[in-house]
Amino acid sequence: ISCDAPNATSIEFELDGHSYKLEPSDYILNTGGACLFGMMGIDIPAPAGPLWILGDVFMRKYYVKFDYGSQSVGIAVAK
Repeated sequence: ISCDAPNATSIEFELDGHSYKLEPSDYILNTGGACLFGMMGIDIPAPAGPLWILGDVFMRKYYVKFDYGSQSVGIAVAK
């Protein structure tokens, strides 16, 4: 992917009524001269899918707390 990516737009995820936006600077990874698109597709067929795995690109911008005891996930902008 081009490092300047002039046509790149933000990507927004909606989870439980809350919006989480990733800007091109969040998902275009500069690896020292070459740039990579920091996401990949994965096809999970039913009954487990479809589903999304929000990995390191998402977790760099948002702090994610997994509370196994109450079966919940909390998400906030990382500092």
